[in-house]
Order: sequence, then structure tokens, then C-alpha cells
Amino acid sequence: MKSSSISSFNLIYIVLLVILPLTINNVSPVSANFFDDFWKPVFTKAPKFSSSQLYQLPSIGYQGYDGKVMAFGDFNADKYLDAFFVYSNKSTLQVFFWNMREWRYDPSDVIISMAQNVTITNVIPGDFTYDGSLDIMLQGLLADGTPFLYLYNGHLTTVSSYVSLPPAYDQALALDVNGDLRIDLLSVDDNGTRTLWINQEQGHFITVAQSSEIPLRPMASPHSNSFVDLNGDCVADMFITSLAADGTLQGEIWLNQKSNGYIFTTTLKFPPGTGQITFADFDGDGDLDMVYPVCYPAGTCSEVNELYLVYNSQKPVCPSSLFSNPAKCRPQNQLCMVDPNFQFSNTTGPDGVTQIIPMSAFGGYAFYSNLEQSIPNIIHYGDYNIDGYPDILISLYNPKNSSEPNHVELWQNVGCTAQLCGKGVTGRTFTKVTSGTDALTSIPYAYTAAFVDFGEIGNADIMVLIRYPNGTEATQAVFNNYYNDAFFFKTLGLNGVCTSVCPTGHKFPDPKPYGVNFPGGTFKFIFSDMSGTTHMQIGAQLYQSAYMSLQTPYNFFGLGRTSNYIDYLFYGVTLNQTVSYNSWIGTIPNSQIVAIPYKPSTPTSWTLELFINPSGIFFWVMIAFFVVIIFFSSVAFALYKREKAQDEKLKQEQAHLFSFNAL
Repeated sequence: MKSSSISSFNLIYIVLLVILPLTINNVSPVSANFFDDFWKPVFTKAPKFSSSQLYQLPSIGYQGYDGKVMAFGDFNADKYLDAFFVYSNKSTLQVFFWNMREWRYDPSDVIISMAQNVTITNVIPGDFTYDGSLDIMLQGLLADGTPFLYLYNGHLTTVSSYVSLPPAYDQALALDVNGDLRIDLLSVDDNGTRTLWINQEQGHFITVAQSSEIPLRPMASPHSNSFVDLNGDCVADMFITSLAADGTLQGEIWLNQKSNGYIFTTTLKFPPGTGQITFADFDGDGDLDMVYPVCYPAGTCSEVNELYLVYNSQKPVCPSSLFSNPAKCRPQNQLCMVDPNFQFSNTTGPDGVTQIIPMSAFGGYAFYSNLEQSIPNIIHYGDYNIDGYPDILISLYNPKNSSEPNHVELWQNVGCTAQLCGKGVTGRTFTKVTSGTDALTSIPYAYTAAFVDFGEIGNADIMVLIRYPNGTEATQAVFNNYYNDAFFFKTLGLNGVCTSVCPTGHKFPDPKPYGVNFPGGTFKFIFSDMSGTTHMQIGAQLYQSAYMSLQTPYNFFGLGRTSNYIDYLFYGVTLNQTVSYNSWIGTIPNSQIVAIPYKPSTPTSWTLELFINPSGIFFWVMIAFFVVIIFFSSVAFALYKREKAQDEKLKQEQAHLFSFNAL
């Protein structure tokens, strides 16, 4: 039977190693309520299965609800992931809170109902008012087709009336464009002009056109606009997809120069039929690569149905902390050192580096999308086997058999072999996982899926969205019960709001502002595997917010097998100052850390909170511990009483002998 997050070896490892790293570098082992968090996993209704495979969960809380999950966030700041659910009428949103004890999502009283025939097209949770509570930004269309942009101020368990903002004419990207840690937006206005909604605090925004020294091409729709670190300096850059003069898709890279704004650097061309572009560290080398599906012509994919894996090439981490050459590698204590010579491999075809998974690998199936129903051709990623290399979920359909329902498949990130990638080709690629995935592939009419850690136990579970032919929608949870002898690491970066000893407002906010959904935060860290080889990984936090990106506010990393601490951990934010990151040493695997950049202007004052998941095994270990203590204490007490009785008897005999001799 699989434990929820740690094996017996891992438990001993954590007990032995937890003390030292928590006493240095502003790392605090904390818990909102230790006793409550300790007992929850013991009596929770979390599923327990015996086989190493995927399992469908009969009830995760969405049964009987017609609609879909459109976003995630910790709305009530209890450190558990909540879901933003839009009903099939597309005019009603309800927040579902995670119930740890019942191990399901419960509908909350946070409900936003709009007039009939009003359509919600996008949901962006974020702390737009910078008060430490999660707000809700809604985009959509009024009954007459006019777009709207409404901001609802969140208050942990309620929302206030909305503030109407100048409408955006495409789904918006949430970002911090001016380096003040307030969430801004990027979209287009009614003329198609690229426009920024600049947050002026307390929910007030001004709109300004994107400035540029070069002519700006029309923004693509749907787009893959991203707020993501591309050159390795731990500061998020802008990646904007636009239409070239010939109508094909292109990606513009705008590097963040902090107080000097964003500088256009280069344009990447993409093949006709390119879908949504996903960024992740697919080869585990500490920089963000791309993966995207290509389907041409759209709707049939009869000519092209391929998956592209494009690599970002940057300086590697130096193998040793003692010997480093910054010209050739990143020193281990300088992971946020910029690499001005970064470059992507070929985005339009093979070049010996880019991996292209051909049409034949999909067994006659094609990528599924339906833009009329707001279903883009998108790939979601996550590390289901926590080996350190993100895997992907793909939605497919049979173009030759319209009666066969579309479905979702799990594809594993594997090392290249001559059979998979060609002779002499190195790198990574993807292969379909067939063992233990029936619970996923057998779900009919599944149009997309995303990785979610249900219950925050260190699993990459799967949430599947379904749309039936009659138009009704459903959500199915798939539990990841694969046994992996490996470690995970979760990171969450906050936005600089005060969490303790605050100069204004509540001195000690309760609950702490864990649910702020800050976009653009960048985590980098290094660790050593069992052989002593140093690895570097990077995670981009909430870098997309449009077209069903379904990103969680945390980063979930697999570490594979390791026998040591996380050597160095860096967290960077978009601040207009020379140093906009901080680092910590000696954090432990199988834990979640929360980086708190307060006070923002002084990175050395930033703190790190570390949470170890108290799975049910701790309870039984403690019971066994006390049983052993009681047993040995009882034995010791019995021996003590017996020895004492013998001593008393011996004393009496000696006293009697003394008295007899005296006579």
C-alpha cells in the first residue's frame, strides 16, 4: 500500500535532517495549526489503493455539478487549493473549498451570479488590491456581445461588489509589468492595440498602450502570452505570440530590464497550426523549454499532427561549489546570473536538438481542440513519477471515427534512444504511458486535463474536464497511486504583503496571506542525486492566465532519488532594483516552502517558511513510539520495584544478624 507522501526510509531521513537547515538563513518550520494539521491526515477520507496505477475517484465534490473548473487558488488562505467553478450557463461562478477531512471539494458561499445571457470567458484569481486576500478578475461578454472586465474584491469567505474596468478584447495575461509587485494585465483594446492595465493599488487601473521602438504585429488569438524568465536571471520576461505578415504564428521575446522597461530581443517562428505553447524545464537543466502541438489543417490534423519539444540553451550549473568559471557555467551560489547568450533550438523543424514526435507515434489519433467551445489545443505538464523531468497530458480524438469519444493520455518524459529519437541524438522526448493508465484513458469525451495535488500530499494527481455531446460538462478526478521511490519539492512565492509584525493593519494577520496567486515568481534550486551529480531546476509561477491554462499557484517538482538537502534555493520577483532575489541553503525534500519577499526592497530580510506534510504514518509512528516507551518503562519500573524489595529484604536480614551477634 502506498503512503501519502513518504516511505519509512524518507521518514527516518526527514527526522534526522530536519533540525539543522531550519536554524539558518531565515528558514522557519511553521504550521497554521499544528494539532489540527497533525490530526487531519489521520482521520481523513483520503483514498487508499494497493496497486501502482491510476484510479478514478468516485467523488471529489463535483458530482452533479454541470460546469467546469477554470482556475485555481487558495481563496480562504488555509494552504489548500480551492477551485473556481463556472457553471454551464457560463454566467455563474462558485468557489469550491477543499475539505481535507472529507477529502473533496465543497461548494462555498462565494458565488458570483450575472444576468442571463452574460458569458464568463476567463477567470483570473489574484491579489489585485494588494491586501493579502485573493480577488477575482472576470472577463466575458455581455448579452449584446460587448466585452467586460470586472474585479471582485475577495475577503477570504466572501466577495464584495465588482469594480468595472475598461474592457479587454481578448483574454488577458496577468503580470507585474512595472516591478511594483502589483498584478497588471496585458491584452488588446477595441482597436486591437496592445494595451496594459496598470494597477494603481486598491483595484484602480489605468490603461496605456504597450510602448515599442519597433512596429507591433497583431496579437494572436488564441495566444500563448507568458510572463516567464527566459534568460535565467530570476526576473520574468514577456513572451508574446503575434501574427507575422504571412499570417503564421510567431513568438516575441521581450527581456525585462527592470527600470529600463522591456527590450525586444528576437522573434521565433512557429509552424502553421501551432497550438498553445507551454513552458517548463523538460530536460532538467535549470532553464525553461517549450512544448507545443502542431495540427494542420486545423480540425483534422490530416497533414501535420506533431509534438515539438524545443530546448532553451543556457549556461549549466558548475559541478562544484569550489571550482567554478562564470564564463562557462553558473556558480552554485549565483543561480540567478543572467545568460545574455541564451537561445532556443529550431522552432519550425528538426535541427539535431529540437525533438519532434511524429504523427505515427499517436496511433492514428489527432490533437483535440474546439475553439467554438473555448477549448484550445493545449498541453498541460506535471511530474507524475517525480523523477525530475515533467510529463505531459494530451487530449486526442480519432479523425477517422467520429463516433469514438475523445480522450486524454499520459505521456512520460524519457531519455532519447536510437529508436525514439534517431541514432546519435541525445536529449529528452515523450512516450505514451500504457501501464496503469486505464482509469484516465477510459474517460469518454475528456477534452483536457491538468495535474493537481489533491489534498496537498505530494502527488501529481489529474483533474479531467469532460464535455458530453449534449453539451453538459463534468469533472473527474484521477488519483495517482504510482509508487515512486523518489522525493518531491513544492514551492509557493508570495507577493511581498506583510505576514507578521506588520506596521499597519493587523499586526499578526490570521490567516497569513498564503492565497495571493502572484504571477511571474521564479524559483531555482540545485541538489545532488544519489551518485553525487549536481542538478539544477527552475519553476515559473503562474506564467499564463488565459485560454484554460489551469495553472496552480505553486510549483511541483520531482527530485528523483536524492540523499541530501536542497543545496541552494533562489526566489526572484519582478522588482526594479539591482537585487530582486534572495537565496536559502539547506531546505529539505518532501516539503513545501513558502517564500515571503517582505520587505521587498531588502531581499536579505525575506523569509522562508517550510511545511512538512504530516501524513497518517506520523500518527502510527507516534503510537508505536509511546507503546515502546510505556513497555520499556513498565519493565524498568518492575525491575526497579523487585530490586528495591530485594534490597529491603537484604537490609532486614543484615539488621537481624547484627542484633543477634550483639546478644
